[in-house]
Parts: sequence; structure tokens; C-alpha cells
Amino acid sequence: MLGGYLVGVAIGMDAAKAIFLGLLLSATSVSISVQSLKDLGLLKSKESTTLLGAAILDDILVVILLAFVMSMVGGEEVNLAMVIGYKFIFFVIVALFIWKIAKWVMNWLAPLRVTEAIISAGLILCFFLAYLAEQFGVAGIIGAFAAGLAISQTDYKHEVEQKLQPIAYTIFVPIFFVSVGFSVSFKGLGSQIGLLLLFFVIALLTKLIGSGLGARLTGYSRLSALGIGSGMVSRGEVALIIATIGLESGLLEQKYFTVLVIVVILTTIVTPLLLKATLGKEQQNQPQIED
Repeated sequence: MLGGYLVGVAIGMDAAKAIFLGLLLSATSVSISVQSLKDLGLLKSKESTTLLGAAILDDILVVILLAFVMSMVGGEEVNLAMVIGYKFIFFVIVALFIWKIAKWVMNWLAPLRVTEAIISAGLILCFFLAYLAEQFGVAGIIGAFAAGLAISQTDYKHEVEQKLQPIAYTIFVPIFFVSVGFSVSFKGLGSQIGLLLLFFVIALLTKLIGSGLGARLTGYSRLSALGIGSGMVSRGEVALIIATIGLESGLLEQKYFTVLVIVVILTTIVTPLLLKATLGKEQQNQPQIED
């Protein structure tokens, strides 16, 4: 986050926009890392557990901080105590949903003799928490994210995931990417190559150094630490969602949007290559036990 903030300030952004840029570049795509580790046969390794845990925690922190940054948007004077109070109430409600309410709702709705009761219950929770988030001045993504956490604590999580994927990948995901594409403009991109490279280098190094150094300090080998940092590089769909929110709210200018979308794509491309060059090599260097 610090790297993105400093770059934002250096290119002339005000404090709020620079903080938003830092948050955007702090996001991590768990799905890209999972698929890459799965392809390498390392999904159950110690490095994989650490990487995925850090990626999930990273996204949770980004989502929470995004809630506060979004509250500062606008020309009106902000009552900080009221902002914190609203966010506190919202996250208390979210905690209750994760702890008890989601389980109760799912157990109540799932047995109903209607078509696809379980997936309907999951969608109700998702849309309700997204709506609730908007009412508390928080981005809808945060409510949807909370709904996912809540449903993951129930006995229906695998069924919801299995049945939601076809809906997501045939309706919601295509619509989202089409909407992102409509917002992308390549006009004047040639004059922004330097900025694109700067954002890409910052996106790459901040994760490699920050996450890699943290892993190294906890006892991982050099290659394993670099592998963990490499797995955190991809910004993926999370950064695209945050960028879209920033564009709509005015926290991200149009001239930076296309550049950051390209940076997100580049980080998604290089992540599997970096993981193969680090964790893949680390696995090959480990002594093999003969039968």
C-alpha cells in the first residue's frame, strides 16, 4: 500500500486518490495463485498454505480499508466519528452474520420445497449484505465479500459454490468484464507507456519484496520466500473491481484506469511464471525419498 501511495503522490495525486491507488495495488487474486499452485502440484505444500492465508487476509484488510476510504469521498465535510460509528455498526452486523445469522438463515431456507432453495438462500444473503453495505455508505463488494465469508461457515458452502459457479461465469462475470471493457480507452496510451511501466514495476516489487521479506523473516528459504511473494503479485479480479469503484466514485481518474487495467493483466500473466521459477525450482531442489 505504501508503494502505491508514494507513487500516487509523486505523480501529483491528492492524498485520498493516492491512498486509493495504494489500496488497489495491495489487492491479491487468490484464484490465480490457487490455479497456478494446483498446476505445479503444490496446493498442499507449506508455502501454499502460507501464501493463500496471506492473500485472503490481505484482501480482507483491503476491503475494510476501502470501506473507510470510500466514506471520505465527496466535497462535504466528513464527521470522522460518525464515519467510524457507521462502519463499526456495519462490521458488527457482518460479524453476527458470519457467527450465527447466516447459519440460521441457510438452515431455515434450505429445507423449503422450492426449486434450488440452497442457491436461492445464498443469493438472498449476498444481495442483502451488498444492499446493507450500500446503506451504510460502504461499497457493495464489501457486503458481497462478507456474505461469502458467512456462507463459508455453513454446511452448505460447497453446494452453494458448486451451483453458483455456472450462474457467475455465464451471467455476472461476463457482464462485469464487458463493463470494464467499456470503460477502457486506448486514446493517448502511447504517451503513458512510462507510467504503465512504473505502475507495473511497483506492483511487482512491492509484493515480491514486502511479502517475500515477511516470509523470509519467518524462516522460509530464499526461494520459498520469493515464491510466496510471487504468488501475491497477481491483482486479478479484486483490483479490477476496486478500480471500477474508484472510477465511478471519482477516486481514480479515467487517464489512469486503462493503465491500471493493463497492469492488472500483466501481473496475472507473470504470476504463474514467477511461481514456476521459484516454488517449482524449490520443489525440484528438495531431496527425493526413494522407495
